Amino acid sequence: MCKGFSMICTEKKVCWSLKTNHREELVKEYKLDDSMRRKIVRVEFLPKANLMSVNIEDWEMNIDEIGTLPEWFCPEAEKENGVEILKNKIFPAMRDKKYIADLDLRGTDIKSLGDLRSVGGYLDLSGTQINSLGDLRSVGRYLNLEGTQVKSLGDLHSVGGSLYLSGTQVKSLGGLRSVGGNLNLSGTQINSLGDLHSVGRYLNLEGTQVKSLGDLHSVGGNLNLSGTQVKSLGDLHSVGGNLNLSGTQINKKTISKELMKKCIFQK
Repeated sequence: MCKGFSMICTEKKVCWSLKTNHREELVKEYKLDDSMRRKIVRVEFLPKANLMSVNIEDWEMNIDEIGTLPEWFCPEAEKENGVEILKNKIFPAMRDKKYIADLDLRGTDIKSLGDLRSVGGYLDLSGTQINSLGDLRSVGRYLNLEGTQVKSLGDLHSVGGSLYLSGTQVKSLGGLRSVGGNLNLSGTQINSLGDLHSVGRYLNLEGTQVKSLGDLHSVGGNLNLSGTQVKSLGDLHSVGGNLNLSGTQINKKTISKELMKKCIFQK
């Protein structure tokens, strides 16, 4: 898996996809000849600042195996072709929620997501200078914000996989309604679950400043409330794994019989 947007150049065309950024999957999708004779050149496009920029100078094109380039390959022309594909094909699809590939931007120079609204695969922004999610509404797989300067989740309402917030300054989940994977908030500055309704796998609130579960209805895996100030399970009606109430002030008598049957409680 390479970073940014992957493409493969042939003598006659540039191959790209809305479904994948894995270059080897592009080779299979286009049935390319990857034999000993250099017939294809793998490249990746990385944003220098704004993810959705259409200016060619705002993009860096990394070339695979630059020492063995074929005679037909012209870096300047292929970069221009690649940015045109971003501008006319990929960016419109991202705005229309038709971009389902993963997007790995960790450690890049990106500073803004522009008007990006959704990513169908995962979005990894760890270690970047991103401080705002802008117009981002949904991520189909996991979202990694570890080590960024993000302070708010903005308009984000769903993450299909896990959400990683370690090392951020985010204090509330805001309008986020669902996380399909794990949500580990231990060691974060989170003090509110906001509009969160469901977590597909485990939810770890151990040692956080969260005082209420708010609108949380279901957790598919374990729920760890150890050492929190949560005093009631509120509207929570299902937990798929263990429920750890160690060190909390929650009274068992206030918990529904149905929830009691499904969960294991620890003193």
